[in-house]
Amino acid sequence: MKNCERLANLALAEQLHEDNKAVAPEVATSSTIASSSDSTGIFYLASLITKTSVLPKW
Repeated sequence: MKNCERLANLALAEQLHEDNKAVAPEVATSSTIASSSDSTGIFYLASLITKTSVLPKW
């Protein structure tokens, strides 16, 4: 399950990078966080997604 979450987080970070180049530094940081086995990466990415108005279809 952790690997699936990690892949989903990295995919979201890539999508954010494509959708809004202005958040590139934050996306680089979130990719690093998402690659950890920690669940804080999910919450951090969720806050980034909320800030950039890109909502995932879960």
